[in-house]
Amino acid sequence: MLRKAAKRFGFLKVIVFRIRRIFGIGYFERFLKEINYYGDGIATRHLVSFQEDTDFKIALASANEITPFKFSFEYRVAQLLWAGHHVNQFAVPGVVIELGTGYGYSMMALMNGVPLSTRHFFLFDTFDPHYLDEFGNNSPTKDKHPFYAPDLDTVKKNFQEYGNVTFIQGDCRVTLPEMISSHQSNPKIHFSIALLHIDLNFAKTEVEMFKLLYPHLSNNSVVIFDDYAQRNHKDQNLAVKQLAQEFGLNLLETPTGQGVAIISQKSQNKIR
Repeated sequence: MLRKAAKRFGFLKVIVFRIRRIFGIGYFERFLKEINYYGDGIATRHLVSFQEDTDFKIALASANEITPFKFSFEYRVAQLLWAGHHVNQFAVPGVVIELGTGYGYSMMALMNGVPLSTRHFFLFDTFDPHYLDEFGNNSPTKDKHPFYAPDLDTVKKNFQEYGNVTFIQGDCRVTLPEMISSHQSNPKIHFSIALLHIDLNFAKTEVEMFKLLYPHLSNNSVVIFDDYAQRNHKDQNLAVKQLAQEFGLNLLETPTGQGVAIISQKSQNKIR
């Protein structure tokens, strides 16, 4: 039984021997039997009641339907739905922006789990499947990343039923300033952000883009850094921690590796 359990719960292999030695085999067997959830790098024996919610089930199913593989990202989806409900509950003005869309997994879940049809979604990505180089650019000399979408057309098809989505293709270090400038040049448009999801896999760019968008974040808006506490993303963790200190953000580090902040009482000296 222990061998099968260790194989099933792969990330527990490292501590199996220690648990058996310290507490005995019986304790470890009871521990495994009590696990209610395993996925995305965590295991818990506590309640995971959000999985019973109809909206959550719909959101998760819709997200998994558009990817060639099934993620075990239940907690990440639950976090996104919480963020969506938060901005609705407090009537936070503004759009939803995602930097690093991939196949559209996260935003598809959000759009199907929370009533956000009155908000516009701006989804930024290069829509290039290659791994990033040391400068944060998709490199054609590198392998293709399994989680990156092969092209923009593939992702557009996933969202063809939604009329409140704008895709912006290209390096966001170029396209995002252009988009902001175009909105600011129109006096009839007040550009504000209710929810910002950052998943660029490159620390320097994530910091630069947050600083660029900070003046446009509404009071009570939510920011999620997807890779903040992810394994093998120490550079992003350190960079965002420094960013949080600079901007006075109170970041919640979640067990599945995200950093979540509610923007309130913005630093006026940071607003240009």
